[in-house]
Amino acid sequence: MRIRAFARQLCVDEAWQGRVLIGLVLAMAVVHVGGILWTSGRQGPFVQGDARSYFAYLPSLVLDGDIDLRNQFAELQPEGASEYPFGVGFQDRAQNPFPIAPALMWLPGYVVGLGLDAASDGTAPGGQPLGYGMGAALATAVWSILLVALGAEATRRLVRACVGVPEAFAATIMAWLGTPALYYTVISPLYSHAPAWVAVSLMLLLTWRAAHERTGVALWAAAGGAAGWVVAVRLQDVPLVVIPLAVLGTTLAHGTDRRKALLLAAAWLSAACAAYMVQGVTWYWLHGVWVPFGGTAAMAAPTLSNLAGILFSVGYRGWISWTPIVLPGVVGLGLLARRGDSQTARRFALWGIVGLLGMVTVDLLHPFGAGAAFGGRRYVSATPLIALGLGTLLDRAMMARTRAVAWVALPVLTVWALWLLLSYELLIIRHGLYPTLLETIRYAVGLGVG
Repeated sequence: MRIRAFARQLCVDEAWQGRVLIGLVLAMAVVHVGGILWTSGRQGPFVQGDARSYFAYLPSLVLDGDIDLRNQFAELQPEGASEYPFGVGFQDRAQNPFPIAPALMWLPGYVVGLGLDAASDGTAPGGQPLGYGMGAALATAVWSILLVALGAEATRRLVRACVGVPEAFAATIMAWLGTPALYYTVISPLYSHAPAWVAVSLMLLLTWRAAHERTGVALWAAAGGAAGWVVAVRLQDVPLVVIPLAVLGTTLAHGTDRRKALLLAAAWLSAACAAYMVQGVTWYWLHGVWVPFGGTAAMAAPTLSNLAGILFSVGYRGWISWTPIVLPGVVGLGLLARRGDSQTARRFALWGIVGLLGMVTVDLLHPFGAGAAFGGRRYVSATPLIALGLGTLLDRAMMARTRAVAWVALPVLTVWALWLLLSYELLIIRHGLYPTLLETIRYAVGLGVG
């Protein structure tokens, strides 16, 4: 009875929902720090994989006061030991195809961690140079995890505006725990995926609010700034900007004051450009171009086999096969586009589907390398849209049978995703294997390593 009463209270009491949300991110921070210390010890390395290229900006900005990354790369050694792991860039600067915007979001955590390391004898614990040690790395990672709480709360508020309070909280939690968003929160928070979720969720929430206050210049400017920041954090997420653009266009088309409409459009565009220029200037400094299309990978011809791999691979990618809760989320978006209570909700869902198709198209044209990865990592930014679709399936406006099935099936899919993630990590930690989906499933169902 107490569990049932708690569940009912959690469905309607937003204060309790906030406490649970904070509790979740704190628990994830503890798990991340404990896991790093368990697997790496006090000697590190504390920053691994692609995270080294994102992290490199922090000591360069704070300790050197520049964006000359050669000494940072020599220490972190992304892609090998060279000072130019990604090639020689503009005016002999070290290129870096990874954006600076996530590092700017992590800056407060890094400064705190740097202070902890500096309180020692001048070197970081474990012998790393100051700026690369345990305090700096772990505090930055914890800050990134805490930032996800902001993204989750913005996602919940967006879903609440569309489908209701109980559904909003449940949908947000399931979209978080049942998709790759969880992996890039608690396992790899120093990649751009967690900051990208935060940026996209804020962009969508601000756009929603601006659409309901048609004369709010400040709100449209804030929404534009958030859109520009989305592109700065992850260039691959540019298809999602179609959502605020479409909503803004519709709002202006139905306005009666042409002068006011032009003012709103100018405010949105100016703020978007200003926010992106933080990244644009960095690209120009390192690469000599404002937008480095193509990055380090060659463009690919779109094929049906590649599309099948993106969605259903049993290897290292497969957005739907790794996290099947995505499929009902997309179905829910389609239902919201047809049956949403408000015109704004229907537009969000419709253009959200267009944005997702754009993300898949980018993935088709610009595939990442063949290295190990956890599922649909390129789609963590779509978490607010998946939550919106799941919330629609859970909504009280749905048919009773559909809603009842959703309330059973979606938690089951979430638990499966959690078990799959645990199995994946156990294979890495206990067996030294970065498994494919098929290998992970075999281990998860008790068939052993093979």
